[in-house]
Amino acid sequence: TGTLADPIVIPSLPFGDYRDTRTAGPSTIDRYTSCSQANESGPELFYKLTVTQPTNLRIMVMSRGTSDIDVHLLDTPPDGAHCMARNDKTIVTTVQPGTYYLSLDSYVNSAGTVLSGQYLLVVIADP
Repeated sequence: TGTLADPIVIPSLPFGDYRDTRTAGPSTIDRYTSCSQANESGPELFYKLTVTQPTNLRIMVMSRGTSDIDVHLLDTPPDGAHCMARNDKTIVTTVQPGTYYLSLDSYVNSAGTVLSGQYLLVVIADP
């Protein structure tokens, strides 16, 4: 369902997924304090990725229209204090064997407008 209790499982790489935070997803994490002070209090969807060897990841999110969906790479436990990386478009990083979470969260601008909407998530293993 895309919640923390039931994240969308990334079964293998490469992986792609198209969703809309206006129609799915709770608003569980408002700030990812170890990555940013940005207001991410809009709805988000969670993904779970398990890797069995060191992996070079390229995680890309493309927001559609006026939406602004940011991608966050989270360690365990998956919360704002365990954010490993954040970007509004692309994260390139190397992870060790283990389980990681992605949060695709709707940004809230300075006027208080929640910029939720459609996005495409692509996760690949770079050589």
